[in-house]
Amino acid sequence: MITIPDLTMTPLRALLTLSLATALAGCEREPKTIVAAPADPPRSTRAPAEPADAPPPAPGAPDGARGAPMTPAPGAPGQGLPSSAELLAQVEAMKGQLASAPKSLEILLALGNLYFQERRYPDAIGWYDQAVALAEPVWKDYLALPAAAREKEPAAAVKQACTRTEQRGFEALAKEASARARKKDVAGAGYCYRAALEPSIGVRIQRANARLLGGDERGAIADHEALLARVPDQPDALYFLGLALAETARGDVAQLERARALWKRVAELQPNGPYADDLKLATAEVERRIAAARR
Repeated sequence: MITIPDLTMTPLRALLTLSLATALAGCEREPKTIVAAPADPPRSTRAPAEPADAPPPAPGAPDGARGAPMTPAPGAPGQGLPSSAELLAQVEAMKGQLASAPKSLEILLALGNLYFQERRYPDAIGWYDQAVALAEPVWKDYLALPAAAREKEPAAAVKQACTRTEQRGFEALAKEASARARKKDVAGAGYCYRAALEPSIGVRIQRANARLLGGDERGAIADHEALLARVPDQPDALYFLGLALAETARGDVAQLERARALWKRVAELQPNGPYADDLKLATAEVERRIAAARR
């Protein structure tokens, strides 16, 4: 069950809380969702915003959650598994060992999610930072491929070789992509790179959400912007960037209008998608704020 937010929250802040209950790290998507763009945009030069109200807690992912689900909370009721708090205690006890142990992108993501669920946002960001850094060289290799070739449909054998499984994750898929690139199989390399990099999309979005909840508004917005520079129509990033912009606009009509435009794009991409109902609520609230700012 999702706890209904405190009525003192703004409508958009309440919606952000509910949406973060189903936040997107570790989701499985078709690798086609990655579309390359030249580079990360520069960070915003906007003056630091005044401190926001204390951020609301991010509840754990509910059953039947909307959208691309966050990695299920370890120990969800009825599963007979340790709770996230119990797992976190184990992680804390093993911190010394974890510091020097090699960690996959998937493990870094899971560790970040664990701290995120416990609302320890700086710790979550630390693990997400490591995951972003691990994925960055692979992003550079992917972006170095010819743009037109990256969009070609690969052979069926490539799709089978680069299907993500528990045994075949980021490292294995990245190696397969690199091998195909050396053989000049650009379409195959592009597909395998996209499959390898898919979790890194969730990492970047989760880090942005953790930054927002931790009070780093500019960092959150910059993270979403950087991802959308590489994946222009990624619906989750569009949706959460809109929420971040709207919640931090403080009467800035241009910022509110941009949030509305981002949500319109999400609705175009996914007319009956997981955010359909939320988009209506968010858009109505933003239009109310725009009208109030113009009065």
